[in-house]
Amino acid sequence: MIKINSNISTKNLFTIYLTTLVVIVEGIIGILFYSEEKNRVIDAHHQYLHKIELSYNEVLHKIDDFYFYKAKMFTLDSNIISAMESQNRELLHSITEKRWELLKQENLYLKVMHFHLPDGTSLLRMHRPNDYGDNIAETRVLLQDVHKNRVPIYGIEVGKFYTVYRVVIPVFNNSKKYIGALEFGIRADITLKQLKDIAGVDGFYLVKNIKNSNDFKNIDDFYLDEYKLLYSTDGANPLLKALKEDNNFFNFENHNHLFKANSKYYLLFNIDIRDYSGDDYIRHIIYKDVTVDIDRLNSLFIYMSVIIVLLTTISIVLIRYGYRALIEKITDLGNELQAIFDTTNEGIALIDKKTNFLFTNSSYSTITGYTSLELLNTSCRELTIPAHQSKIEAVMKRVLSGERVKNHIRSCIAKNGKVIDVDMSLSLMPNRKQILVSILDITEKVEQNRKLNEYVHIIDQNIIHISIDLNGYITTMTEALLKLFSINRLDDVKNRHITDFLIGDNNRSFEDIFIQAKRDNKWCGDIKAKGRNFKGEYWFDTTISPLYSRENKIIGYSIIQHNITDKKRIEDLSIRDPLTKLYNRRHYNSIIERELSQINRVERELSFAILDVDNFKQYNDTYGHQAGDYVLSKIGDVLIDSCNRSTDYPFRMGGEEFGLIFRDLNFKESLNFLEKIRDSIENLMIEHNGNESNSNYVTASFGFVTVKNITITESELYKEADNNLYTAKDSGRNRVVGTQSFNLLP
Repeated sequence: MIKINSNISTKNLFTIYLTTLVVIVEGIIGILFYSEEKNRVIDAHHQYLHKIELSYNEVLHKIDDFYFYKAKMFTLDSNIISAMESQNRELLHSITEKRWELLKQENLYLKVMHFHLPDGTSLLRMHRPNDYGDNIAETRVLLQDVHKNRVPIYGIEVGKFYTVYRVVIPVFNNSKKYIGALEFGIRADITLKQLKDIAGVDGFYLVKNIKNSNDFKNIDDFYLDEYKLLYSTDGANPLLKALKEDNNFFNFENHNHLFKANSKYYLLFNIDIRDYSGDDYIRHIIYKDVTVDIDRLNSLFIYMSVIIVLLTTISIVLIRYGYRALIEKITDLGNELQAIFDTTNEGIALIDKKTNFLFTNSSYSTITGYTSLELLNTSCRELTIPAHQSKIEAVMKRVLSGERVKNHIRSCIAKNGKVIDVDMSLSLMPNRKQILVSILDITEKVEQNRKLNEYVHIIDQNIIHISIDLNGYITTMTEALLKLFSINRLDDVKNRHITDFLIGDNNRSFEDIFIQAKRDNKWCGDIKAKGRNFKGEYWFDTTISPLYSRENKIIGYSIIQHNITDKKRIEDLSIRDPLTKLYNRRHYNSIIERELSQINRVERELSFAILDVDNFKQYNDTYGHQAGDYVLSKIGDVLIDSCNRSTDYPFRMGGEEFGLIFRDLNFKESLNFLEKIRDSIENLMIEHNGNESNSNYVTASFGFVTVKNITITESELYKEADNNLYTAKDSGRNRVVGTQSFNLLP
């Protein structure tokens, strides 16, 4: 049994414990840092080797493309097609001999050029011309698939003489008849050379020791597992020698291997290559010398070890000499915490799991009115009002599970019997037996919020207000406006565009008004509104102003409105004809004066039209004045339905004469617009047997003028349209006649 020396001082024990902790922490940090650096280096090399694998695949694709193109050039030669079709070996050999020699000079790894017949027999081996007639397809799966499917096929095969990458394409005569296949065979270690040239990496090929394979002739016995060395680059010899001495090292199930040979480290990467038949015959191994990186890691390990020893020594010295200062600091900190407890406005207490008080500061007594001794003889539960008793169990369950509960609002009974509202926070102490409680008296704040909510409710019920975002989409709308528009819930309008409800004034659309409000940062005026569940219109005295974020950035717009619909209706009566509900001659005078004043300032077309009911006096004489009033009323309806833009104004000028002011339509568009109105009047199909036009129904004749960029008076404009009206009458009635006048802008 180990006996601890009781004479060891507290200072020495503290030094031992803290030094041990420092050593452990430093060791863990050193190990983690070293492991992270080692993994980073290995990952970097793995990524590098993966790129090499991608380069390997790219090399194969280039071989595919190159020899597919070469084979195509052969098969497009009519002489070669003829020789294959007639199975004339001598002719075929003489035609292709020079090309074969050129191809071999281009690529020393090209070993096979072979013409095959459809039945699987060999027609001509350019690499061994005297060897032919054997049914080579019986042992070559790749060739069998070409004869069967008659499509180009690429792949590696371990052959009788070479392990080669084969490119085989079918050959067809001019009648699209299959007459055989052309094969190119490139020695597989071409990839070793090209990867050496491209990326500077060495490697070697291994192949299973297949019986009777001539690949293994004249090659020293060298095995890794069941695989035998076939090809290698010159730089691979030292590594191969080391692998041969440690044959149990290599495991083909793992693709990455770190191997030490002759004081050097190599990272080996295993590329799986399957024979076209699917057998796992071939392994392509590439590797990289990572000695510099491994040596750097080893140096880093030594350096970290020295650093840890030095830090440990320094830590012992600092701990020994800093112990007294630490104790003094802890004492001062304790005194500061006690001062904070005593001076903070928050009430702080410790309670047990049954909510009994164990400790309270002076602020807790100030808030509740109880002394510290009185609080120690009661519980937090007992101070809670009956209505909030049910919340205690749920909150305590959350706290005891380890959750820190913040902003738990609870009403308590003070010593004087008054109810106070507190914002309470609770958290479980590390010993899991006690709970730290802090409270803040928010009684006055709760009362202020209650009054504020009452004011907000009054505003919501009585003030018409809309908030929109920067693009005009509704974010909030008061209850007063929801009721006015017969909308059940705010969600029904939220995220809808404001133009679904606000139209504009008599001169501009709301889009134009909103643009001006954005530019001027404020807009005041009268706006027309529409709702979903009512007919007619509402008018509002409206103020649009920006809404700002705490960073003083505009985040939307506030629209405050006062319902002036009744006032507008009274005003509207003074400018409307009572029979047709169209604007009267008085309103015409004010509109035309305003529009004419703008055409020189704004580059836009303005049109004025006069229409007159054809043979209206005869209609009154025949059908009576009551029927005549009905005709005028229906024509008024047509004009109102047709003038649906905010810039369209229909008028009753007097008797059976009507006027139209509209803009932003060129002459042809104005003519089409008026033709539709004329056609709509005739389509009322009100009988008029006294009509001298080409119709037996009530019709109207139109005269209009379109102007742009000119100075013209109202009387001149009216006279021009009136002359065109008389032209329409003289031309047979029930037609539209117009002219246009404009000047080019300088």
